[in-house]
Amino acid sequence: MYPVSNRETIISFSGHLSYEKIGNIINQLKDETKDLNLKLTVYKKLLSATIEILENIYKYHEFSKRF
Repeated sequence: MYPVSNRETIISFSGHLSYEKIGNIINQLKDETKDLNLKLTVYKKLLSATIEILENIYKYHEFSKRF
């Protein structure tokens, strides 16, 4: 595990979310993590969690606008 002092923001996004933007964010994450030398298992978990989080934000934001 990395010490707290070595943590940094990898990507940041603000604004309306769409599936196209989710794809762009995932591609940006892939580009930004290339130089971090992450273990493959860590990289896969990071990627999976990010995709799940972004899709949930998109789905539930659209759902909440209906009610």
